[in-house]
Amino acid sequence: MDRGRAPAHARVRMRQRGFGYGLSRQARKKIEELWGEAKDWHGLRRFARRMLENVRQEAWLMGWLLNLKRLAALEARATA
Repeated sequence: MDRGRAPAHARVRMRQRGFGYGLSRQARKKIEELWGEAKDWHGLRRFARRMLENVRQEAWLMGWLLNLKRLAALEARATA
């Protein structure tokens, strides 16, 4: 059996070499790091409140907090 020689595999390999795919990977890495931090350090793994609307509010607040932390770090680098 010829593994990796099918036209579908060739399309996947071509897509991975593209500029847009590289940008997408960088964006995904940032997002995954933020979610990991929210889960590990800020308690997003176990919600303090229940119900969909409450969990949604908690996730929005967590995103807001992480964005503030990123802005503070960027500003500190800009002034240094």
